[in-house]
Amino acid sequence: MASLPLVTVIITTYNYAHTVGFAIDSALAQDYPELEVLVVDNCSTDATPELVERYRPDPRFRYIRNESNIGMVPNHNKGLREARGQYVVFLSADDFLLPGHVLGSYRFLRDHPEIDVLYASTFFVDESGRFIGLRQMSGQPIGAYTGGRNEFAALFTDGCYICFPTMLMRRDLFERFGELDEAIKAADYEIVLRWAANGVRFAYLPEPNCVVRLHSAQQSSPQNYVADAGDMREFLYLIHKFAEPFGEQLRGFESSVSRHMWMRLEMARQAGVLDAGGELRAALLECDGLLSRVRERNEARRPAPHVTVIVLPATHVTPLEHTLRSVVAQTYGEWDAIVLEDSGQSLAPLGTFLDPRGRIRGMRFIGIVGEAAAINTALRVAGGDCFIVLRAGTELPPQHFERVLAPLASGAALAVRTPAVVVIHGSAAAGEPPYERHDHLFMPPGESRLSFVAPFGPPEALVFTRTAVDRVQSFNERLPAFTLWEFLLRMQVQLPLAAADSPPIVHIVAGSTDVYDQCLALPAVARAIHAAFPTADVSVGIERDAYLRNLQSVLDRGPAAATSVGGIAQLLRAANGMDLLAGTGAR
Repeated sequence: MASLPLVTVIITTYNYAHTVGFAIDSALAQDYPELEVLVVDNCSTDATPELVERYRPDPRFRYIRNESNIGMVPNHNKGLREARGQYVVFLSADDFLLPGHVLGSYRFLRDHPEIDVLYASTFFVDESGRFIGLRQMSGQPIGAYTGGRNEFAALFTDGCYICFPTMLMRRDLFERFGELDEAIKAADYEIVLRWAANGVRFAYLPEPNCVVRLHSAQQSSPQNYVADAGDMREFLYLIHKFAEPFGEQLRGFESSVSRHMWMRLEMARQAGVLDAGGELRAALLECDGLLSRVRERNEARRPAPHVTVIVLPATHVTPLEHTLRSVVAQTYGEWDAIVLEDSGQSLAPLGTFLDPRGRIRGMRFIGIVGEAAAINTALRVAGGDCFIVLRAGTELPPQHFERVLAPLASGAALAVRTPAVVVIHGSAAAGEPPYERHDHLFMPPGESRLSFVAPFGPPEALVFTRTAVDRVQSFNERLPAFTLWEFLLRMQVQLPLAAADSPPIVHIVAGSTDVYDQCLALPAVARAIHAAFPTADVSVGIERDAYLRNLQSVLDRGPAAATSVGGIAQLLRAANGMDLLAGTGAR
């Protein structure tokens, strides 16, 4: 291990004699052999100088004391200049590292040379050191990822979810892109934005590797940072600094950035922050104008879209192989894919085997999540301009991407296409075909009006843009099995919809009660969605009533009849309003 690079843990402190020893102990206890622990004391007036004397015999330890207090961020920069390591970790004197942080982080970066910065989750403790929770901001997904994310845009839409002491950073990043910005307190936020804007690649592990202490004296506490709207002003500072020169990286995120900005103002208002003379509101309106200009410029450019395929978790390798092979065979080359995994056996390496170019990556969740949560999580880390969601077993025609992207070229944010459904026999008799094929069971192109009456089909029926997600936000996780229907309805109210005709092949196993069980819940869900999306069109109201009667008549026949090969097709037709479309539904 003698050839390992030196890592410096930089501990910045000012009057933290009561906690800095714990921080130093946690750093010296790391099992990484090539270690330097550097304490940079910003002219403490407490017992810090006396306390650190006991660490001086350790050759890994260094102590530097400033002659005067130079400020928090300048003190960090001084530590950076004094550090001897090729890698650095910044640690505040009131926080501490968990065992294995440095060695585990270094091994990850060694094994992933395409990654520049690794960050992780953290535990919270109170002032006494009692563990009180786990840090989980909206920008931290419920699973690990390695590159591929538009980190720059995500940091503006979700805030600074990257926690500084969790990061092992290559020293040359500061040499290439400069030191911390001394004009603001949120220098950690600014530096990761600066790196992301310049193409630095990040990875995330959800396991905590350090502990952050919460108390009123810390610089980032509500009393010291929120009460005087400091966090709000610094966020606006960052928008002005980065949005204009790096605006192209915000394509499809402009509304989300604006929403996050106004949400911060509302949080400040609820915290009792006074906006004397409406200065904050005026500053936000100015930033909104800047973001509008960025959006107009981005919409005028319209480069060839990059497609991200989101593959929902699978339990069997064979259907996943069929799906991934059909993705790799696409004639359109600007794509990548994320294979989502629950806590079971990892199937993602199959993608690496099938596509040596590395366009398929895995993302494993912490536990098992629903379909909507899985899609939302993937969208957080996906780097595409357009998205296609697939279940394992779905097969795409080779020119599928070109065909479904074509309708979006005119400015539509979402296109609906017609899947072909293959109903597979649970136990086919000898000599019988292994399946029956039923084409166009779901909403055909051009019939978007039908979605105001009934569901439109499985996730494979949609291709949607980053702009769609930006405007209507996430999929509704409280409507399992019907979240795509509700997403489409919200989309139709706000954005243009197009039709596409390139049917993927969707497989459904006959005899499985999954489809029947989902359809049992559909009448109640449909009534709720009808109420949420009212219409003045009398004919739509009539079709809604007829649809519910028609669906109920099929459900009343029971699961045995509904889940036969012919019965499941009839059930799907009823559930998706196809009998209405053909004029056979009750009127």
